[in-house]
Amino acid sequence: MLDLPQLTGKQRQFVQLLQKQQRVESLRSLCIQHGFDINFINGFLRSGVLDGYVQWQEHTQQAWVLTPKGDELEGQLPGFALAERLLQGVTDRAQLQAELGSAFSLNYGALRREQAVDMADGTNEGIVVVLKSAVLAAYQQRQAALTAIAKGNPAEPLATASMDWLQQQGYVTRRIESDYS
Repeated sequence: MLDLPQLTGKQRQFVQLLQKQQRVESLRSLCIQHGFDINFINGFLRSGVLDGYVQWQEHTQQAWVLTPKGDELEGQLPGFALAERLLQGVTDRAQLQAELGSAFSLNYGALRREQAVDMADGTNEGIVVVLKSAVLAAYQQRQAALTAIAKGNPAEPLATASMDWLQQQGYVTRRIESDYS
C-alpha cells in the first residue's frame, strides 16, 4: 500500500481519486473535472512515486487549429465566394461584381493565381471563363475543412489535399496534445 502521509495534499487527493476511479480514460479530462493541473499530475506520475501502484499510457492527439492568418479570414477563404458562384453557372462579370462587391477583386485574384479563371475577351468580353473547374470544386472542400477547424471540429477525416493546401497557405497548423490513461 502506498504511504499517503509522505505525499503533499494535492498528491494525496489525486491518489484517493485514482483509487475511487480504478480506470481513467483521459487524465486530461479528469484533471479538468477535478481542478488538477495536468502538468503537475504529469510530473507526479513521471516521478516514479506511483510506480508499482499505477499503470499509465501516453496518447498523442493531433488536431488542426487556425493560425493568426487563418483567423483573419473571418471564416471564408479568398476565392471561395467566386468559385461557388461560378460552379452555379454565373459567369457574367458585372453580375458577379455586383454580388461580391469589393470582394470580387480579392476572390478573382485568388482563383487567377491558381490559373482556374480568366477574363474573356473579344465577343465574350465581360464573361469570367472557368479554366479549371476541379480547382473551383477543391475550394468547396477547402472551405468545408476551414469551417470545421474554425468550429473546433476534428478535421482529420477531411481530404488530405485540402488540409495540405490550407497548411501551405498558412491558414492552419497542427497542434499536438498529449493525454494519458
